[in-house]
Amino acid sequence: MKLRRFDAIVLSLGANDVLALKPVSGWERTLSALLDLIEADTAGETKTFILSVPLFQQNPHFPRVLGRMVDRHVHRLNSATQAVIAGRPNVVFVPLTEGARQAEGSHAYQRWAKELAPRISLELDAPIPRGGSRDHVPEEAARQDAAHLRILAHPTGDAALNRLTESVRTMFGTAAAAITLIGSVTQVTVAATCIAHATIPRSDAFCDLTIRHDERFVVQDTRADPLFADNPSVTGPPGIRFYAGYPIESPDGFRVGALWIMDTKPRLFTSEDAAILRILAQQAQEQLWTG
Repeated sequence: MKLRRFDAIVLSLGANDVLALKPVSGWERTLSALLDLIEADTAGETKTFILSVPLFQQNPHFPRVLGRMVDRHVHRLNSATQAVIAGRPNVVFVPLTEGARQAEGSHAYQRWAKELAPRISLELDAPIPRGGSRDHVPEEAARQDAAHLRILAHPTGDAALNRLTESVRTMFGTAAAAITLIGSVTQVTVAATCIAHATIPRSDAFCDLTIRHDERFVVQDTRADPLFADNPSVTGPPGIRFYAGYPIESPDGFRVGALWIMDTKPRLFTSEDAAILRILAQQAQEQLWTG
């Protein structure tokens, strides 16, 4: 699985290791090796959250006497976990409360989610620099193959996707909205509202920059940005003055295109706007691959 495609990784570990009374040194080696693999696959930029190992004594189905002995080892492994991640800024230890630990079945996941959500939200809502170290397109050949297959199987004019772009344009109140796919040398429009279904050189495409990021890509005033002021889509039709795009992925996790909005005047783009665009891009992504 391509871990880079995810916003966060949540690890729930240790229950079997505690029951087996795994030595602390072995736990530290195994956990370190796992975190090394995750960091290697994500370039160390994806947040990883490790849940504390639950206490067994609180489980009414677990023998109380055995629970006391096992829970002493739980505390050892939880302490060891915090020591292992001390030098890893993108790994967060999340201690679960007794209430969350005691919940059973689906209720357990609901309680865990209620405790995890605020922690994860705080970590992921930090401002994302426009340039950053994720400004490359991973595995470009495989990405192009995925985009090409989708272009062949999904010609322009899809009614459901066009309705989606109309909803996006109306929601943001922009001049136009579109869904585009990035091939090897061109950008192909598969759905659009108030803008032509055009094929343009990839080198001129704003969406080519969008797929080089795991998150939204925004230009609030193209004429004030030397990178875009001379772009043909800025100086000529459709006269892009504002652009905001969110990448669309293939089922294998390759960023193949974008859902984007544009306007003919500068605009601000808030974190709330970004959250909405993300949800709509996920809807477009689902429609592209299952519609």
